[in-house]
Amino acid sequence: MLTNEQAVRLKEAGLTAYNHNLDTSPEFYGSIITTRVYDERLRTLAAVRQAGITVCCGGILGMGEKESDRAGLLHQLATLNPHPESVAINMLVRVEGTPLAAMPPLDPLEMFARLPRRGSSCRLRRVRLAAGRKQLSPEA
Repeated sequence: MLTNEQAVRLKEAGLTAYNHNLDTSPEFYGSIITTRVYDERLRTLAAVRQAGITVCCGGILGMGEKESDRAGLLHQLATLNPHPESVAINMLVRVEGTPLAAMPPLDPLEMFARLPRRGSSCRLRRVRLAAGRKQLSPEA
C-alpha cells in the first residue's frame, strides 16, 4: 500500500511503472485477505496514478472464487479510470503449507476461453498471463 507522498517519492526517484493487483472481486476479497481492505488497494492505485506512474494491475484466479468473482474482478479493472496499461492475470500457484495449497487446479483452457471475451468487452488494453505459467501444458 502506498500513500500519495510515497508514490510521489517513487516517481521522483525514477519509477515509471507500478504493479499492484486487486487480487479478486471486492465480494470475495475478505475471504482471502484479512490484513487489508479492498478500498486500500484502490487508494494505492489512485495514488500511483496521481503521481504520474503507469499501472499494471490484475488478479489471481483459482483461489476458490466463483465465476461471478472473476467477472467482478474484470469489472473492477475495466472501470479503473484510466484503465491499467497492463492487466496481469495470475493463476494460483499452490504452495505446500499455505492456506490455499489444497485448492483444485484451475483448468487453464476454461480460464483463457472466458478472459478475452470479457477483457475485450471491458476495453482492457493488454491482458497478460503472469504467475502460473509453469503449470501450463504446451497447448494452454
